[in-house]
Amino acid sequence: MNWALSILIGLLTATVGCLRAGFVAVKCVRWYRISSSEGMAGYYVVFIALAGMLAGFLVGVICSWIFAVSPASGFWRGMGVALGSTAVLVLIAGAIARLAADLAPQMDGHALELAIEVRGPRDFTVPKEPDPYGAFATVYLPGGRHLPRGELRLKKAKQVDARWIVAATVPLTTSSSAKYLRAYFNKDNDVTFPLPLRSYPKKSDLEWSQWIESAWDAGKPEPPPEGKFVLRYRVQLVQPPPPGPTVAEIEAREAAKEQAAFEAMPPDAPIADWFPYTQHGAPEARRQIAIKHITAQTNYVAELSALMLSEQAQTAAEALYLIEHLTQPPTELVVSVR
Repeated sequence: MNWALSILIGLLTATVGCLRAGFVAVKCVRWYRISSSEGMAGYYVVFIALAGMLAGFLVGVICSWIFAVSPASGFWRGMGVALGSTAVLVLIAGAIARLAADLAPQMDGHALELAIEVRGPRDFTVPKEPDPYGAFATVYLPGGRHLPRGELRLKKAKQVDARWIVAATVPLTTSSSAKYLRAYFNKDNDVTFPLPLRSYPKKSDLEWSQWIESAWDAGKPEPPPEGKFVLRYRVQLVQPPPPGPTVAEIEAREAAKEQAAFEAMPPDAPIADWFPYTQHGAPEARRQIAIKHITAQTNYVAELSALMLSEQAQTAAEALYLIEHLTQPPTELVVSVR
């Protein structure tokens, strides 16, 4: 096989390699939670796709020369082997990336979270107000990425056996086996607990765990049990929000609201307040009631004339439009209309 055909196979394989690598890169953006801030996710996908293009070109050229045994069959054989080799390489790379990814665990198709209770030492008092960092709890990975936080519900703390217990709900977005839980009340009470929760929780983890003692400063003596924070937790399913109202329900709700507002209008309300019910497109039944209330007012001619001459174009237009719906317009309005 000559160099021209080898390069052609290389270019075709490079195109396929680029598409396949880009597909894996898109998956990796989700698996590794690559931020889209400042285009980071896009740059990542483009870089991997270009790497796949280069690898595909090299594989295509090499395979075309190794497996091309005759000019007649060499092109198609080399092309087939090159595409197959590229597919195998992409599958291996994708499988390795998938196995190495730290995916959020699920149960029965639901995302998971931790319900926790932190019990303080006997001399611990719940802060009345959190400091600027807030009071929070989070699953902690040493040297890992920042994980979502859950608010420590300080105002709902309860006291049991003279010790305060504070609850929180913490998102569980990691399947790492080596993890901890951090509970930050303020700079003086920032504690960490080992979290012996399996990577992928099971049904048994939906029950409350045993109380777990917090870690302590290695440079200090171990505090007595009553001087430690303790934690217990249980896994719970994140339930999807209830479905929102349908379009028909929203329209019915808006119609009822409009009808209630119309019925609440006092008969002697200013004429301008009736314009939403007399303008083009308003229901005919409401328009007739509005006109009846307007014309029943003793000074409606003077008030309507002033509105026709208003400096606000929309108000003047609505006032003039009302004339069309008056059965017998008063002659006093002729001057204002003119």
